[in-house]
Amino acid sequence: MNDRIHLRPLCTALADFYALLARAFTQPGDGYLAAMRDSLVADLNELRPAIPWLSGQTIADFRQALDAVADDLQLLQMYSRLFIVPPRPVSINAGLYLDGSVMGRSVDALSETYRQAGFQRADSVRDLDDHLSLILEFAALARERAAEDETNQSFAERFEAHFLRPWLPSFARELNESCEHLAFAPVYAHLAAMLRDVVWAGENPLGETADAAADAPPEAAVAQDHCRHCGKPFIASEEMRNMKASLKEKGLDAMFMDVCPDCRTAEMGFKTLTPPEPPKYRWGLDKL
Repeated sequence: MNDRIHLRPLCTALADFYALLARAFTQPGDGYLAAMRDSLVADLNELRPAIPWLSGQTIADFRQALDAVADDLQLLQMYSRLFIVPPRPVSINAGLYLDGSVMGRSVDALSETYRQAGFQRADSVRDLDDHLSLILEFAALARERAAEDETNQSFAERFEAHFLRPWLPSFARELNESCEHLAFAPVYAHLAAMLRDVVWAGENPLGETADAAADAPPEAAVAQDHCRHCGKPFIASEEMRNMKASLKEKGLDAMFMDVCPDCRTAEMGFKTLTPPEPPKYRWGLDKL
């Protein structure tokens, strides 16, 4: 019972954290840079005591990166170059990581999860259901429910395990590499690192070595594969793992599935998606 009581403040803090980062990963508008420097940094530091995996050093690095951004226009240019304008180096949509394609099964699963949980998107929201901001807004709502009723705890954890944990390591790594390559202040790279570490609860989030992969949680270890083209590790979706296992059971060659999302996009002819422009003001999901 005491453990359950202690979970309530953690769930509340996680709900606040997810809501903050949901807004931080929307397309920035007027006043965003000042709000990030002041309110967002202050809120993150306030949440630190309740979230053990939220690093004070990462928050400090994030604040320092913000100081290197001149104004709201430069912040918008960075966001657009990273996530929107082709050829964008990083996808802010989970489907390309989870499925290796656009509008795959994970997007359908997210839509159904939102619907079954009794939430609908605000009319102003035009993003796809697998946009990181929308996923985080729903994760915040799931944690709010868990704080109110402990029977909802497992739902919130399952949602994070299915729709956040598998792809955040790759997302954070690619953002860091892209910011370095483009000589951008690593504002969004630090935000992604914060999110990754919190969702993974400090468990070897990047999994870049064999030892790290061995220490990772079971679901992540099972999902770890290496691309037969570029050799990079990647996290396969549950659907792809099941398909691969089914082919092997039938004695069929499944090597064609050992391809990371980046290489699969080129090899299988998938076209990357330019997501629709996020609304300037969005508060996400509304209760029915």
